[in-house]
Amino acid sequence: MVLQGVPKVPLSDDHGIDRGTPIVRAYIAEFLREHSRAIRGSVLEVGDCRYTTSFGAERVTTSTVVDIDGASAEVTLVADLNEAGALPGESFDCIILTEVLHLLKNPGTCLRSCYRALRTGGSVLITVPALKRLNPADPGGDYLRYTPAGLELLLRRTWDGPFAVTWYGNLRACVAFLVTHVSEEIGPEELRFRDERFPLTVAARADR
Repeated sequence: MVLQGVPKVPLSDDHGIDRGTPIVRAYIAEFLREHSRAIRGSVLEVGDCRYTTSFGAERVTTSTVVDIDGASAEVTLVADLNEAGALPGESFDCIILTEVLHLLKNPGTCLRSCYRALRTGGSVLITVPALKRLNPADPGGDYLRYTPAGLELLLRRTWDGPFAVTWYGNLRACVAFLVTHVSEEIGPEELRFRDERFPLTVAARADR
């Protein structure tokens, strides 16, 4: 059979975190590395500050972590990104918005809030999934998947400054990600290959 080598269930139920570096995280890191100079000054990140720390280094003067509740000790700002005006105006030089928009009922409201929250010259760095499994613990809290054209359309409707959309992925990367092979098992050459028919991670830098 054609699908004989494909398992009925994934090798991991947490994107492969327990096995290595999930493929989408490798793509997110590549995107943030390309735009690391934008991670500077006062930086806002959702959930934790892993990427602020990894890619901002000495350029970051203030790190703010936002989440819908204060359950994590890392959270310094409690806010619902679905709500208009959730973020303080003109307060940040960079907002890291990785793998967030697909979990929001009102992604356009979030982007408008991010625009208002940026200082002039600031940037929001966005990644969204084009393909991803549902979280078995909360399948009803995952609403959207984005093609490159879909993210561009959302930004055209909600963003008042310049932006650029890009994407990462190919057929093997998509299949491997669903099976939960990790980036260490795929190899850099296969990860770098891009096939526009099979985006896995879509990303954008939007500036004010």
